[in-house]
Formats: sequence, structure tokens, C-alpha cells
Amino acid sequence: MSEPILHSVHPGAQLALLREADHRIANQLTVAVELLRGQLGTVRRGPEFVPREAVCDILQDAVAKVAGIAHLHRVLAQAQADDVDLGSLLISVIREVISALAQRERLRVTQRLSTGCIVSKDRAQILSLIVVEILMNAIKHARPKEIPIELHVACVRAASGGIVLELSDDGVGLPHGFDIGRDGGVGFRLIRTLANDIGATLQVESDHLGLSFRLQLAEDLAVAAG
Repeated sequence: MSEPILHSVHPGAQLALLREADHRIANQLTVAVELLRGQLGTVRRGPEFVPREAVCDILQDAVAKVAGIAHLHRVLAQAQADDVDLGSLLISVIREVISALAQRERLRVTQRLSTGCIVSKDRAQILSLIVVEILMNAIKHARPKEIPIELHVACVRAASGGIVLELSDDGVGLPHGFDIGRDGGVGFRLIRTLANDIGATLQVESDHLGLSFRLQLAEDLAVAAG
């Protein structure tokens, strides 16, 4: 898929593109490894005999996340510009993850995407990984398995010039007494860590009507739309 792009580029630039691709692949594989380690730790801490359904859920979670990472790499590797439209990228990643899920019919995604949500490839990669974690969290915890879930995704330019990314579900919300800054499993910890890595402000709100994540990138971290 990438050969036509590379053939049209100067040999020196080809090498730079390949190095960037290798770096990006390594980063994404590292995330995949950490996700699988987290799942392994969950199994080790659990009962000696794990029900088949629980094992299927763990493997399904891993399959969906790896599928999302693979799709993310393909899209970013084929993008010739250094910056990408975050809204379009997120929708394509979400679709890829949902297509890998056994219970894909349970999830309905609505969107509100503004033009001009342009970010660097590196930040797009991290924000996409955060979105995949939030998506999987909603599928696993928002509602009992037999009840459909609605996930709303919004990406808009803030009045300050930065970018606001919001994801919310219509589930039961977080448990009473849940500490947003401390509690949660591997997925929640990863969301906090990745948001901090790119300097994004993370706000989480929860009530009986659902769970909402809000990430804000300051103006100096967003890219001016051209």
C-alpha cells in the first residue's frame, strides 16, 4: 500500500519516512504489549478456573484493541502530511474496532465533528489510543451485555483555539466513591497516563445517566487549520 507514496519521494526522504514508520510501529506495539500484560495480570489475580465466557471477553478485548492499533498505523503511514484531521481519523478507528467485536450490534455511535481539528500524527496516535480504551470501557462496563449502548463522539475547536474531544455513553456511570484520579483498572490508568503524556487536560464526569470523558488540548498543542 505504501509503495506508490515512497516511489514518488526522494531517496533521502524515503529513509526518513521509513524510520518514522518504524518508530510509530514500535510505539504502538509497546502499547499492545502493555494492554496484554494488563489482561494477563487480571487473569493471574483471578480465580484458578476462569469461565469460558470470561476468557472469550478477555481475548475479544485484545483482538479489538490490536485491530484498532493496526488500522491506526495503516492510516498514519499512508498520510503524506505531518498533521491529520483528528475527527476523521477517530471515526475510522472506531469503525475498525467495532467491526472486530463479537457484539458490534450493541453499540450505536453518534458524532459531532468540526472541521479544523488538526493535530500532529504523534498526538493523533495517542488520542486514538485513548478513544479505543474509552470505547472498550463503555462496551464492558456501561450496561449489562444484553442492553444496547450509545456512544457520542465530539471533536470541536474551543473558543481559546485549542481542541476539545468528548466521548460519552448512556450507561450506569462509575461506582459510588470511585476516585477519578486514582481508581480503575489497566484501561483507566492508561487513559490518564496517555493524556498526561501529550499535555491534555482530562475531565471525567459520571452520574446515573452515563459516563463522560473530556480531553482538551491547549492552543499551542493544536495545529492551525490551513
